[in-house]
Amino acid sequence: MRAALITQLQTLEVQIEETKAHLRSLPARVPLSSLGPLPLTPQLETKLLADAVKVAAYNAQSWLADRLARHYLNTNDLHDLLRSFAHLSGTLIRQADGGLKVCLQPPDIPLQRRALAGLCADLNLGRPVFPGTDIPVHYELADDKPTARGHDRDWAQA
Repeated sequence: MRAALITQLQTLEVQIEETKAHLRSLPARVPLSSLGPLPLTPQLETKLLADAVKVAAYNAQSWLADRLARHYLNTNDLHDLLRSFAHLSGTLIRQADGGLKVCLQPPDIPLQRRALAGLCADLNLGRPVFPGTDIPVHYELADDKPTARGHDRDWAQA
């Protein structure tokens, strides 16, 4: 058994030396053109798709900014304001008529609250539907949260 293992080991050592000799005979670098035609990669298609999504998002944001400009006078802040609106919490409520109501928590600043309410009203004028369906969507601001002043009045009356 030991002799068989030694023979196997010697055979493997010979194969290793032959492989090393073969590697030494190969050039360190080869021209890319010598490899023949390269396979087509979908990288360009992926980039085009990503670019199309970016353009669509930019166009949607610009369209929303144009509508928001009717309700918010400082045009320098429109895109920042839209970004802050995108971070607001909200709820989706399925209505009895099958529609979908989007209730956004109002911003804390009254000027921004009025601007968002105006934007919601403008969006509703277009009778929006949920993408890919005929389900109507209605945008509105949620009822204001109770303020500390309201609690103070309750305490004063008690």
